[in-house]
Amino acid sequence: MPRVLSRKSAHPPHPEAQSNPESAQPLLQITTHSENGGLSPADVEEGNSERTTESKVKAQEIEDRRLVSFMKQVNAEYLQSAPTHRCMLSFKKHDVERLYRDQFKPRSLRSQLNDETVIDEQQMEAQERPSSRRLSSETISTTKYNTLFDVGIGFLVYLFTSIGCFLVFDVQLHWAIVFAVGTILQLCVFITVLQEAFFLKARSRCSSRLVSFFHSWYPRHILGVVLISLPSVAVYSNVQCNKDDLMMQPFYCFITTVALLHYCNFIQLSSWTKTIMALLSGATLIIISSIDQCTFTEGADLFTNSTSMPDDNNNNTSSMPELILVVLLLVLLVLLLNRQFEISFRLNFYGGVQAAEDKGKIQEQKNKAEELLHNIVPKFVYESFKETASSKYSKNHENVGIIFGSIINFNEFYSEIFADGIECIRILNEMIGDFDALLEKEQFRDVEKIKTIGSTYMAACGLHFSKPEHERTFKYEHLQTLLDFSLQMQKCVETFNSESLSMTMGAFEFILRIGFHHGSINSGVIGTTKLFYDIWGDAVNIASRMDSTGVAKHIQVAEETVEKLNHLYDFKYRGEVTVKGKQAPMRTFFVIGKKAEPLPDPVPVVIP
Repeated sequence: MPRVLSRKSAHPPHPEAQSNPESAQPLLQITTHSENGGLSPADVEEGNSERTTESKVKAQEIEDRRLVSFMKQVNAEYLQSAPTHRCMLSFKKHDVERLYRDQFKPRSLRSQLNDETVIDEQQMEAQERPSSRRLSSETISTTKYNTLFDVGIGFLVYLFTSIGCFLVFDVQLHWAIVFAVGTILQLCVFITVLQEAFFLKARSRCSSRLVSFFHSWYPRHILGVVLISLPSVAVYSNVQCNKDDLMMQPFYCFITTVALLHYCNFIQLSSWTKTIMALLSGATLIIISSIDQCTFTEGADLFTNSTSMPDDNNNNTSSMPELILVVLLLVLLVLLLNRQFEISFRLNFYGGVQAAEDKGKIQEQKNKAEELLHNIVPKFVYESFKETASSKYSKNHENVGIIFGSIINFNEFYSEIFADGIECIRILNEMIGDFDALLEKEQFRDVEKIKTIGSTYMAACGLHFSKPEHERTFKYEHLQTLLDFSLQMQKCVETFNSESLSMTMGAFEFILRIGFHHGSINSGVIGTTKLFYDIWGDAVNIASRMDSTGVAKHIQVAEETVEKLNHLYDFKYRGEVTVKGKQAPMRTFFVIGKKAEPLPDPVPVVIP
């Protein structure tokens, strides 16, 4: 296997090493190559893969550092404070409060409310992502999953309370009816939120309208109050005549406490609404405990004929102060917990709003930077910069079309007598601006402006294709696009002369001359600062010569181009033209215009 000696360092050897060959041996390294004299394809591929990975990691680190730097500049305090009222906990900003209340609505309804608000659009995009649960932006705190969690917990508490009542108390008719209605309601709500969280596409139009209605702020609270009160209704529906005080029964005390603490569920509801309902539930408990239930429950047992007699010496009155104190403490606990839960929920939401605002600012600045960079280098070159995390770019291209369009009489127009020539430059800028406006059209999206050289406009087509090869009508479709662009440039000049230069009363008008050619070229970006994208090659030189040797108000092309496009355009033979750098004269043609009836394929060129 051959071995090649390679230097470890590019620095010259030390003088002592030159006089003593043995001392120079450490400066040499023996590198083993493959039998074909170079590195193996596997080694090359592995090296390229490692460099690509390192480039991507480096690009990500740069983006992270920029984000951290921006966050330090804006000094955003996401999780420290939120502008809310101390008592009602509503946001001081009406737009944020409206957005908070509308966050549960479907996107179509929310967009009607806040079309002018950028925050709302970004929040909608974050919350109405595709139904994939694998997206990192969707967590348990996302609205639909949070609602599912609350409804699921409420359903479990209701079932636990109801089963306990069935096991401990005698079944009564009104309790059986309440249980059936409550269970059906809980099941319907649970299935709906489950479908909304995981099977959104399977929802019918009728259910969508119903869900949209209950996602509004007040209907949502009404439904939430009903669901959150079902455990209390289950407990109070099983009050029966008993000789002992109800509050002296351990199980009844337990399920009553659970029912009151259940008012801490549904953190998406207003804390004051849940606290008021807990207070009403506690007041109901106190009223029920102070009334003799034997009068109301006698004969109400559904499955048994036994009737419990009251104890004349009950101690309801003596235990009433303790009951009131316990209920007040529980309601106070519910108030504190609900308040803390709502503060945390609103703070989390406000942090998301702030993050959306800052993300929008970052995206806006990024878009401006990208737009500015796109005006310096083509978009596909910028994409290469992002992939490689480097400003180095060079590439070979085949069959690229190039044009040079010159305003040949601009030097006659230019004069420094009036405003030192500034007005003349302004008019030229308007003319070039009209050419640039053509690039915004869909049909010319593949045409790239290279540069302007004085009053000469240089563009190319075929450097990058927006359509795959199988979708193009024929191989040289990009040359057709560029020639159409050249014809449109002539119309732009005619329009500019008739409108912008109308003050000259026809005494002066711009004259456009275009040279067109195609062939193999090289493209690349020059410099590390003030980047400059340019193209080189023999085809570029010939296109320039087609312009310089052309005739005013004509598009001059070489015979090679006519051979590719004569089935679409009419050409007029000009003759042989001596071109610098070419030993023999070149046959050139003028473009007359598009054919009235295009031919299916190019035809042989006939020289008259």
